[in-house]
Amino acid sequence: MADRSSTAFQPASLDSNRSTGTMDPISPSSTREMDIALDTLQGSKDRWINLDLGRKINILDQLMVDFNAVADEWVAVSMQAKGIPKNSFGEGEEWFNIAISNRLIRLYKGALLDIQKHGKPTIPGPMTTNPNGQLSVQVFPQTNIDRLLLRGTTCQIIMEPGITPKKLVQDQASIYQQVDPAGKITLVLGAGNTSFLIPGDILAKSINEGHVILFKPNPINEYLGPLVEYAFRSLIEPGYMRVAYGGAEQGSYLSPHPLVDDLHMTVSHRPFEASVGGARAEGAQRIAAADPLLK
Repeated sequence: MADRSSTAFQPASLDSNRSTGTMDPISPSSTREMDIALDTLQGSKDRWINLDLGRKINILDQLMVDFNAVADEWVAVSMQAKGIPKNSFGEGEEWFNIAISNRLIRLYKGALLDIQKHGKPTIPGPMTTNPNGQLSVQVFPQTNIDRLLLRGTTCQIIMEPGITPKKLVQDQASIYQQVDPAGKITLVLGAGNTSFLIPGDILAKSINEGHVILFKPNPINEYLGPLVEYAFRSLIEPGYMRVAYGGAEQGSYLSPHPLVDDLHMTVSHRPFEASVGGARAEGAQRIAAADPLLK
């Protein structure tokens, strides 16, 4: 990994040694590094949410290129970390994570193109009203490839009571309808061992909600951190995303930080409790007393 002692959170460069699936241990981020990252995001959050759609589409195009540039290594280090043998069913699952991530990037780009052209994302299927009066919207299949590969498979989302077709369309892509909206910083704490959750969480918050991102992987999957830095450098280089490292101590510092507006977690109960209540004994006491740091 690139040396973080002098410059915080620079995009990682691909290293030929890592093609074998080996990675050096990653040192936890210092308080100073995390503060620098948050200060950068604070300065870019309004710029990101108001960024021209065409430039966001270009960022997704570059993300697709960079993500696929590290796909082989992403799979290799994931297999090494989980002890998955080559040419096994498990290897196929790791490549499935790559395929889903590519699909997510493509679908978000398609949604932005729809907004650019029509003002709203296109709903691919019909809207129907269920017998109880709730609106049901078919969202899959979206393409002819979907129809071919998963013939006969459909997916509907049932809306909350009171949501009408008119209100549904009005509320679509709401941040893209606002005039000069205010940006937000989201802390994404990621510990899922299904690695497509990493790009999924980052894209949901950055593209769907318009937030800038501080991503901190759990120590259990931080082996993907340098690859995330490379894959997402189209967001990192302009200051719309940063990556921090460490465990419960870093999570409990970042979660209640005054610059963090939003928290998204895929974690076990221990980092959840540390993030909500605080680190170590003090955190346990807060949880027991129902007095969490995060309200």
